[in-house]
Amino acid sequence: MVPAVAFLTQRIYDTYLVRQTERLLIAQSVVIGERWREVYRDVQGRRGSEGVRPPARADQRFVPIEPVIDLTTRVSAPQPKIVDQAEDYDPDYLEAGRRIEPLLKRAQIFNLSAVRILDPRGCVVASTRSEHGLCLYSLPEIREAVAGRYSARARRRISDEPLPSLSEVRRRGDIRIFTALPIFSDGEVIAIVRLSRTSLDALTSLWMSRRGLVAVAAITAALLLGISLISARAIASPLHRLTQRARAISAGETGSADLGWAPHEILQLGEAFDTMTARLQERARYISEFASNVSHELKTPLTGIRGATELLLDKGELMPPEQRDRFLANIETDAKRMDDLVGRLLELA
Repeated sequence: MVPAVAFLTQRIYDTYLVRQTERLLIAQSVVIGERWREVYRDVQGRRGSEGVRPPARADQRFVPIEPVIDLTTRVSAPQPKIVDQAEDYDPDYLEAGRRIEPLLKRAQIFNLSAVRILDPRGCVVASTRSEHGLCLYSLPEIREAVAGRYSARARRRISDEPLPSLSEVRRRGDIRIFTALPIFSDGEVIAIVRLSRTSLDALTSLWMSRRGLVAVAAITAALLLGISLISARAIASPLHRLTQRARAISAGETGSADLGWAPHEILQLGEAFDTMTARLQERARYISEFASNVSHELKTPLTGIRGATELLLDKGELMPPEQRDRFLANIETDAKRMDDLVGRLLELA
């Protein structure tokens, strides 16, 4: 189960990191989009406009944008190379893009996100890279944004740069997040803010939190060691006393084992041991008493047989036949009694 749980935990943590990256891009997109709307309307010479996405209800004040990427679905292939070029541009879009582009490039220094602002056709008018004139309408997230819906995609990342060290913030995973947020003005889409950034990978995230993780691991190890020692002592100490008690009983002592505090199973074992010991001692007393009684029962006919035999050996020739027959009959009776005792012993055994 350990590898399965570890794999599942890693997938959950990777999904969490991807969603956190998407949340960050959404927040940046909203700020950039609102700034773009102000610059664009300033270029047009207009002021005051509802700039957010139209709410679903008239009484709805806030319009939250939630992440949509989930790593339980398939990660897309790397973004294909875009070659479509725009033939003409609205001059207002070009001027607004020229004004806002320095802000985008300065912000990228700190947030590392690549930014592209597209017109309603899906063509780039401002970018942190030299991509002016490219039309990205062929990408599914751009088509959804042009239709007025927020969209995002997770794609495999391809980089020709060497992988930096774990301690550098530039080190990232192999999944790049692309978001496309439509910008509204008077209920219509006037632009699309497209951001992209490589998601933070689990290894880098854990490395950045290594001090806290080491502290947690040390505390956990100490707790596990303490619990293990207490558990081992709770089990081993009663068993040690039980072993000493068994040795004492084998040496002939009597009594019961005092186990003190012990787990329920060990206490049950102690009770069973005391019960077994009491029964064995009772059986031993019974055997001792029985052996004593049997010895007494055997001694009486043996004494009779021995006495009669001695008389017959000493004075058998001088005895009358009647007296000799009586002694022989006594010997036979005692022998039969002994044979009955031996038969009973065999049955008992």
